[in-house]
Amino acid sequence: CGGGGTGGVGPGKTSDDITEEISANTGINIFPNPTSHSVMIATGSELNNATLQVFDMTGKMVFEKSYETFNNAELNLSDQPKGIYMVKITSPDQVYTEKVIKE
Repeated sequence: CGGGGTGGVGPGKTSDDITEEISANTGINIFPNPTSHSVMIATGSELNNATLQVFDMTGKMVFEKSYETFNNAELNLSDQPKGIYMVKITSPDQVYTEKVIKE
């Protein structure tokens, strides 16, 4: 048989299940990352009643904005010091969290 062709899909999981898990785990795309000033934040789908929050590594919220519908946004970090930030997007049925590095 030549061994393989499954692409790492484990027993009991179809490739569709794997794709859904990957999409759920990486539902937002933030670029460029690392950044020196601003990043673009894009979601795979439109989120209703979403809140965008940014936290520094001490847990302090440095930015918050609510959206009736959220699909993408530009986040300006130029006034924040260099470091690691957590970007959190919350909607009634989903929560996405992604790390951003400010250089």
